[in-house]
Amino acid sequence: MKQLPKLQPGQRVAVLSPSFAAPGKFPEVFELGLKRLREVFGLIPVEFPSTRKLGATKEERMRDLIAAFEDPDLKAVFASIGGDDQVTYVKELPVAPFADHPKPFFGYSDNTHFMNFLWQNGVPSFYGGSVMTQC
Repeated sequence: MKQLPKLQPGQRVAVLSPSFAAPGKFPEVFELGLKRLREVFGLIPVEFPSTRKLGATKEERMRDLIAAFEDPDLKAVFASIGGDDQVTYVKELPVAPFADHPKPFFGYSDNTHFMNFLWQNGVPSFYGGSVMTQC
């Protein structure tokens, strides 16, 4: 398992919806989570294109995950919430973007599929947190 550095105030972090785009349905709750990331943890959330897009395709969500891990300026990836269809595409994800650019991933529920994928490729993740519930 790769060692990952702890997050520090002032760092930029990705916020995306790898499964259900709940921010598109419940924007007020999502905004509270973003505010907490900024004010309590001192992080700078960077929202990805399909984060609020209800009905985003699996290809759009895959692109967001890959882009978030490949961006060296982003120090962690936070899921907005869980969902129920990540299992439909997790086996299609390429390994290199995640194994070559490891960073902490925070999520729960449907994100367990992605977290297992990360674990199989030596990248630790943190189960239980997401922007719309715990942040």
